[in-house]
Amino acid sequence: MKRKEKPHIVDHRTRSLEDLENDRWGEPTFGSSVVQRVHAARTKPIRDLTAGELRLLISQKVGLPYLVPLALEKLDADPLTWGSFYEGDLLAAVLALPPETVARHSGWRERIDQIAQRYFEEINRLEGSASLRDDMRSRYDRFKNGR
Repeated sequence: MKRKEKPHIVDHRTRSLEDLENDRWGEPTFGSSVVQRVHAARTKPIRDLTAGELRLLISQKVGLPYLVPLALEKLDADPLTWGSFYEGDLLAAVLALPPETVARHSGWRERIDQIAQRYFEEINRLEGSASLRDDMRSRYDRFKNGR
């Protein structure tokens, strides 16, 4: 009996943004640390990006179709994910996405809404979190209202 071959499936998470977008930026021509870090992160397999790198790239609007689903997975696991600066800064970057970008991707808005609700439930349990909660509430309100 002949064995049926399984189709070869390439996991896009093993590839870098440079590969996925087929766009090599080369060496940065501007010396800022943000530019340097964005360029470096674009060369890593996306599965290896840290929460901080995801936050940075998403806030710079780089690679969104590939990175937002990955960020949403991390936020599903922990809405308070700390990227670089504070608990929930990855969520803050996602909430700042342009409304037209969110509208183009099925399911993003609903997932973001669910994650934000869990964020508020969890942040309310932490002492000294009122300013974080209030800031995120403002960001979430802007997100819900399309800016």
